[in-house]
Amino acid sequence: MNIQTLQKKYFDEKVYLKNSDEPGQFDIQVNEQQCGEFKNTGQLCDHCFNEALLEKIQEYTSLERLDFVNYQINKYKDPLDWLKRFRAFLYDNSDNFDSFNYSSYQELLNIADQGIKQLTKKKSNDKPADESDNVGHEFINQSRIDELKQINSNDFDLSRLIRICEELNTNYVNKSYVSVILLTRTIIDHVPPIFGQKNFGEVYGNYGTRSFKEHMTHLDKSMRKIADSYLHTHIRKRETIPTINQVNFSQDIDVLLSEVCRHLNELPKSTD
Repeated sequence: MNIQTLQKKYFDEKVYLKNSDEPGQFDIQVNEQQCGEFKNTGQLCDHCFNEALLEKIQEYTSLERLDFVNYQINKYKDPLDWLKRFRAFLYDNSDNFDSFNYSSYQELLNIADQGIKQLTKKKSNDKPADESDNVGHEFINQSRIDELKQINSNDFDLSRLIRICEELNTNYVNKSYVSVILLTRTIIDHVPPIFGQKNFGEVYGNYGTRSFKEHMTHLDKSMRKIADSYLHTHIRKRETIPTINQVNFSQDIDVLLSEVCRHLNELPKSTD
């Protein structure tokens, strides 16, 4: 563990529960009596708080990390400032995540980045961030698409997958949310052979780490049902149309595409 980074001052305001308090699922708890600085000054030192935060964020599953961040930012006077400090904390402490938990580090960093973007937009407009303008906000990051384009696979032609990703971004910017959810489903139906599987259920059933399986289960169980509701439901007297919140599975899709890239890059290359 890198002790030096844990000693840095990231948070001016430290919200936590004492060891004697009954914590909730997302509360940070600290034993103040084990902190030398607290005994002398009555203030918890940065090292003790940072260490407790680091241990806490590595406890959560993929489906709980966003809830933890949302819970924490609501405890601070300036949520945007807390997110920026939390992101700096993550940047400096990447070495303190073991290899098993490194995917959780990447996910937390992405949550912090997205939260900062949303709150910055809210602050600049002096109104709640909403879906009024998706320009500049990609569903699939261009760097991920570029990574796919650079892969030279002997077994799989990625041209259709790349085109789906590009069209997904176009539809997302244009707020064509029915198309977004249908194209998202198209991706999970398209990629199973890359992982040596016949269908997407077999992908998260037989392949990958625990964190990867959690993301893929979320895609299959939640996203697929939403897509099917727009794909297979007959016209009715009253209809609803999807919103950006309903169709935004971009985080799970990025985890899937990153694993596609990693897996294909690890396959043996032809010597021809």
